[in-house]
Amino acid sequence: MRSHSAFLCVVFSVGVTLAPATPSPAAAGSTSGPPGRVLYSTNADSANISIFPVGPAGTPRQPAKLLATSSDPNGMVITADGRTAFVMNRGVHGVTPYSIGPKGNLTALSSPVATGGLFPFGITITPAGNLLFTSNIDSGTISTFAIHGDGTLSLVADPLPTGFDSPRGVAVTPDGRFLYVGHGRPTDHGPNALIGFAIDRDGTLREVSRTFTSGAGAQMAISPDGRLLYLAGQGARAVFGYHIAQDGTLTPVPGEKFAAGENTEGAAITPDGHHLYIASPGLTRPDTQRNVSAYTINDNGSLTPVTGSPFQAGAGPLGIVASPDGRHLYVSNVDSSDLHIFAIGTDGGLRQVARSPLPTGGITPGFQALTLTPNQGPAAAFVADVPRAGNAARFDASPSTDPDGHIAQFAWDFGDGTRLDDGGSNPTHAYRRPGTYTVTLTITDNETCSTSRVFTGSQTLCNGSAAAQASHVLTIQH
Repeated sequence: MRSHSAFLCVVFSVGVTLAPATPSPAAAGSTSGPPGRVLYSTNADSANISIFPVGPAGTPRQPAKLLATSSDPNGMVITADGRTAFVMNRGVHGVTPYSIGPKGNLTALSSPVATGGLFPFGITITPAGNLLFTSNIDSGTISTFAIHGDGTLSLVADPLPTGFDSPRGVAVTPDGRFLYVGHGRPTDHGPNALIGFAIDRDGTLREVSRTFTSGAGAQMAISPDGRLLYLAGQGARAVFGYHIAQDGTLTPVPGEKFAAGENTEGAAITPDGHHLYIASPGLTRPDTQRNVSAYTINDNGSLTPVTGSPFQAGAGPLGIVASPDGRHLYVSNVDSSDLHIFAIGTDGGLRQVARSPLPTGGITPGFQALTLTPNQGPAAAFVADVPRAGNAARFDASPSTDPDGHIAQFAWDFGDGTRLDDGGSNPTHAYRRPGTYTVTLTITDNETCSTSRVFTGSQTLCNGSAAAQASHVLTIQH
């Protein structure tokens, strides 16, 4: 007798092999931490990079591996796919590309590539990973590099003068359309220029926005939705907030200037865009305010300090980065060369975790010294056992995969108006009437990564993509 059921399979991810229709460890709700998450700290005075594998609880494992590098390493950025890193070496006015191995080990792809400018300071990368930018303080220019398929670099053109002294912090919008450059030095109290450039396909920069702040423009953080930009105003003891318009122009958020610590320099934003953190390494005076200021980002872009802010974070907090799941904040100290780890509360408050601080093993982590390998998004796939109308259809999402963690949520749309926001990996659903229905599965991993990339100005936190969603048309017969 012929069965009334048809066994259908769909895999909407290139390179994914269909697994047997049994629940995988991911589908079964594994609680193991993500393999491969790695935290890096560049150490300027010891000319090396600390490499920390990060454990399931978000705590870097000790001791850190140390990799010798060229003179005066500072800012570091990583491509969204987590395969290539770029380290700025101020001492040789260049950028060194590295391939990232399975355990986070770094292998230099070339010697440092010259920026063509003097004393490079800030570094950022486009979300697509095709262009890299550095600011060159002493020559007043921006350098633009093309990133080739093998991870190597080449200058697109001669460095571009910005028209203002001391270009400093740099950031790119999540859509890759605009580059923002802050200017000034720590002793400046403004006005200092914050310039926006449109990024053409060939890497050419065109000025589209110009505004001025009362502090030197240090690190910037951009909200993942691309609406808001926050600038650490070094020398102003403040952070400045702006709305980003469709044409790249900036307008102040209500209040615009928000109090922060002394020598405000580092900035990080959580992947959900709800909280902002500003690191202030202070000055050499005994009464200097060395701390991390924490804010809630309101709907209109204004900032409200969270309860308990500012938070003490060691001697000279400067390097700062949020984890891809938004649960931890990492802060490196320029004076004590150690690493502080904080758990982020639901209200944005910070609680220092056990074993924190940890030694970096190097000396003097500086501006943009901390970075994390991005969370790689999951790939959705499912099979369906389709009966006739009135009987329950069975779905199995165990072929879905996550390369660096596990799948935490399975959202189903059965195509007949019925949805399950978290229906698990093996739901059933009865179609009352015969017909054709499009079933869509959207998955989210344990670090909240799904269909969208999360980029915050220079850091990719989640390399999400359309692969996290799979659809298939089912035909239900009488």
